[in-house]
Amino acid sequence: MARSDDLAWAAGLFEGEGSISCYPIKCRTNSIRTDVSLASTDKDVIDKFCSIVGVGDVKGPRIYPKRKPIYYWQV
Repeated sequence: MARSDDLAWAAGLFEGEGSISCYPIKCRTNSIRTDVSLASTDKDVIDKFCSIVGVGDVKGPRIYPKRKPIYYWQV
């Protein structure tokens, strides 16, 4: 179980950097897909977040020209 200060840190990070997306699934009537994600150029931050919340996967890095690599956590 995560400590309350860790949960508060994760909540603050998600509030500032996270996103929730919902969209219809075309092949299913009345079905919606929901994605919850967080992105950062600091892999250690994403790994810590994933460890605290206890769900999801860390993916990346995604490489873009003239930018730092970006790591993603997603459920």
